[in-house]
Amino acid sequence: MLILGQEVSTRTLSALVLILTGCVMNNFILEVQIRESKTIGNLLTLLQFSFVAFVSFFLNFDFKSMSMPKRKIPIFVYLLITLLFFVISVASNKAFEYHISQPVHMVFRSSSLLASLIIGFTFFRKRYQFGHIVGVLCVTVGVVAMTMAEYHQKSKVIPPCDTCGNMKTVPTTGTPSEVPPQISQWLFGVALLTVSLLLAALLGHIQEWSYQKYGKDWREGDFHRYFVRLRVTGVLYTHLLSLPYFLYFYQDIIHHIHVCNESTPIPLGQIFDRYGVSGFDSKFEFPALWVYMATNLITQLFCILGVYILTESAGTLTTTLSITIRKFVSLVISIIYFQNPFSSFHWLGSSLVFVGGLVYMFGNKKSAPQKQKEQ
Repeated sequence: MLILGQEVSTRTLSALVLILTGCVMNNFILEVQIRESKTIGNLLTLLQFSFVAFVSFFLNFDFKSMSMPKRKIPIFVYLLITLLFFVISVASNKAFEYHISQPVHMVFRSSSLLASLIIGFTFFRKRYQFGHIVGVLCVTVGVVAMTMAEYHQKSKVIPPCDTCGNMKTVPTTGTPSEVPPQISQWLFGVALLTVSLLLAALLGHIQEWSYQKYGKDWREGDFHRYFVRLRVTGVLYTHLLSLPYFLYFYQDIIHHIHVCNESTPIPLGQIFDRYGVSGFDSKFEFPALWVYMATNLITQLFCILGVYILTESAGTLTTTLSITIRKFVSLVISIIYFQNPFSSFHWLGSSLVFVGGLVYMFGNKKSAPQKQKEQ
């Protein structure tokens, strides 16, 4: 079997399985969590950062010398990267509180090419090939179509609310007086996603600049070879240094810990019995939101591993194509299983975003700075 002309090895197949299960399941669980509590984003982001920092620490820490590896990149650069990374992650998860559906969230996140091209051209003097520009134009038209379709949909179904983020699903029927539009909240959610995209593009270019100037903080080794990306000390620092920022959301995080504790319990004992796992009381139960949270973290790790294993074994092109297919699968599942409203304009917009991404990906030449470094 061939993928883009490359023979598929067992390692590549394993990576594809990890991506199509771990990444898809991660998106699925995220939507379940958001439907249970739209305002859980800060707690979720904190746990994701803590989990990655925990795993990265043990993969980076030298227990023989009881020390961390020497950094190549100065700490002030990490502080800037960390601040941007924190704001991006919080804003992205916060958008769910403002009536941003999972399909729209996925399509917006997939349109990062547009933001990257704007930032790269404006601030980093990069020039792009014709194929790149065509791809970005497709993405732009797709995002506009998707946004207008969602605006039309939300103008019919968003009710007024005093506490944004704690909303129940409402029927689409009724007169305008019964269901008055509250578009301002949704527009704020779109603004959060837009800011998140622009900052993510800026972050990518800053990271690229720092790698070119200082080199990558990379640790090669035979041990845990598939965790090699988590052994990049940059991954550790960007997550570890972000943790103090969450003190700003201290009260919100404590509140949502209580929300998780009080969520409907899941009979884990019965599930374990069904699959022949012994050692648990059949009446053993655990709060649903904590089960979803743990599943989110584990599937996130599987997703990350799948992406990096595939990049190593099959190359960036195959990886990008696989991720694009994965996003489309997640989009279809979100629409069908969770019955998210999706009109023909939604489909047109999302299709243009994915097609534009593929067109951009197949550009022949990489963008380059206008002025080369003097030799």
